[in-house]
Amino acid sequence: MIDNTAMLLQPNALESLVDTVDQYRTDANQLLDQSTRGQKGQFMTPASVAQTLSGMFRNLDGGVRVLDAGAGGGSLTASLVARALTEFAPTSISGNAWELENVLVERLEDSFGLCEEASQESGVAWKSHINQIDFIEHAVEIINDRTSGKTTPTFNKAILNPPYLKITASSRARASLRSVGVETGNLYSCFVALALMLLEDGGELVAIIPRSCCNGPYFKDFRRVLLDGNNLSKIHIFESRTKAFKGDKVLQENVIFHIVKGEEQGNVEITSSACADDPNPVVRISDFSEVVNPTNPDRFIHIVTNDEQAKIATRVGGMPCSLEELGVTASTGKVVDFRTKPNLRRDPSSDTVPLVYPMHFKNGLIEYPEANR
Repeated sequence: MIDNTAMLLQPNALESLVDTVDQYRTDANQLLDQSTRGQKGQFMTPASVAQTLSGMFRNLDGGVRVLDAGAGGGSLTASLVARALTEFAPTSISGNAWELENVLVERLEDSFGLCEEASQESGVAWKSHINQIDFIEHAVEIINDRTSGKTTPTFNKAILNPPYLKITASSRARASLRSVGVETGNLYSCFVALALMLLEDGGELVAIIPRSCCNGPYFKDFRRVLLDGNNLSKIHIFESRTKAFKGDKVLQENVIFHIVKGEEQGNVEITSSACADDPNPVVRISDFSEVVNPTNPDRFIHIVTNDEQAKIATRVGGMPCSLEELGVTASTGKVVDFRTKPNLRRDPSSDTVPLVYPMHFKNGLIEYPEANR
């Protein structure tokens, strides 16, 4: 009888695979055009963050068919492969990556070579395909082919750190997205939406993206794609905005989603940590109605990480009216004193308004100016 059970890779082999691929990432960063990295959204995933993402998958047994769009040097797929070979019993692994940058494709090929070696050592079949083409156009093509009954590639795992760039309403990419029923104006949201659409039912998606997608009308349709008929199973946030991609000096509040396609929604596991290396993340199990208010048509995603935040959210949610009903509009981040110095005035006049700081909030009211000043 043939034993198809994989031989588990030892932890030191896992570290070797992940660390070597992380060195590829560091080397590639030095070769990229630094003047255009920000414009292209080329911020690759450090090993610690990649392991946080791969650690969120529920099951990596059997045939594992991975989708990694905007793959960079392959850190995410390598981390997933390492975890599968050390903690699960895969029978085969298929790595499918999309990357346009020549420098990164070279490192991606090297990374997949290491994944193949590790898989073979464990008696696991490996195959891979690197698509050096536009992911949006290719994904839409696959979706349309499926709709017409053609045979297409299938995926049951998706792991992504997509580029963070806006796409204009008149662009070809937006037109392609609309053709498959997706309306979103940012590369990261369209990458995740398309990856989710490409997954088979029961497939798992894990993606790290800006937290800004959780609210506001701009991402309403994106949240529809994420939540309709799927299980938002886990959410992870980093308390620091600077540590996740500290090597690239990225100031960004990120969130990691774990979604199971086509599965009934259950409770949501919310974890928070100071950084990806934090050995003691805080875990909280939330009812889905606490995360997404069923009465809110915009379906904002509320990430409550502790009981104190839960109490505040309950109090705010219990208010008898909304800001809109009061005739008040609110927006965060628009007015910061050091960014609007030409508009600052020392003395008030008929055409000025107060600039309110947290110190002006006293006992639930605004005290401006402060009485003791």
